[in-house]
Amino acid sequence: MRKPLIAGNWKMNGNRGLAAEMLQAMESSLDQTSADVVVCPPFSLLQSVGECFENTPVFLGAQNVHAQLSGAYTGEISAPMLNEMDVKWCIVGHSERRAQFSETDAIVRQKVGILLQNGIQPIMCVGESLEEREAGKHEEVVVEQLKNGLSGLAADDQLRCTIAYEPVWAIGTGKTATPEQANSMHLVIRNQLAELATEQFATKMRILYGGSVNADNADFGSVGQANSVRGKMTGVGKMTAVVAVIFMLTSLSLAYLSSQAARESVVREIEAVPTLPGTSTTQPAETEAIQIPVEETSDELEQKAAPPIDSGKSSDQ
Repeated sequence: MRKPLIAGNWKMNGNRGLAAEMLQAMESSLDQTSADVVVCPPFSLLQSVGECFENTPVFLGAQNVHAQLSGAYTGEISAPMLNEMDVKWCIVGHSERRAQFSETDAIVRQKVGILLQNGIQPIMCVGESLEEREAGKHEEVVVEQLKNGLSGLAADDQLRCTIAYEPVWAIGTGKTATPEQANSMHLVIRNQLAELATEQFATKMRILYGGSVNADNADFGSVGQANSVRGKMTGVGKMTAVVAVIFMLTSLSLAYLSSQAARESVVREIEAVPTLPGTSTTQPAETEAIQIPVEETSDELEQKAAPPIDSGKSSDQ
């Protein structure tokens, strides 16, 4: 049975304190989960986050890597550098990298190869835009990305990769693919993996879902949707996305950062208001009501982050 994987991409967010806050919120649940948990902070935070999660089941992941081992590539990070930081996983082919930094399938393939050569497991992202889905080209687009990203790899190397299906139209938009849409695409991906290697290897590979995933919508199986397997649909009632949800921790991280920033903003505004002669310095009740207590946010994170997982009910697809 494939072991579930939960990976969190912090993107260009976070600070040293956030890792400690997250560990405190998640600590009681980490020993109870049957899933692999990966946290992918910005490069500047890899060391501090790695030290924070040392001696825990949480793996350290990176958000990007350069396709070359070294050279005059200002601002880039190489796979050997990630190795020195004890990085075990790395995201490649994210739609934001493809769109904003013109990363092609060929570049993604180079990055997959360099990671495998250095013992780092790639999380290769694939996904279609809204226009491509509405035009009925979504399967064609994803299959092409998959074939190009894994082309020429031996079956054993393909097995070391994880595929993350992320419909571009669902990333950061609040929209989420329906269980039917996610299951259907996961089936397409697994069938294509079987053609690239063998059905046996395809069955073993982990496929993730990502796109506005959070603690509230992570359990697609809660609506009783059928789970897709190679070639058919069966009423298992759980799907890959139940626990193999990439970037679930992102939503929790950003929610915490947003609430903290809002609280600090309110405090600064209150401190900036001059005290008039004869008035009290006590904050009015209505001002206090809009402040966001950090303690409540931490409690919410503790309840939602990395909940206990029943591997028998939420097996990877």
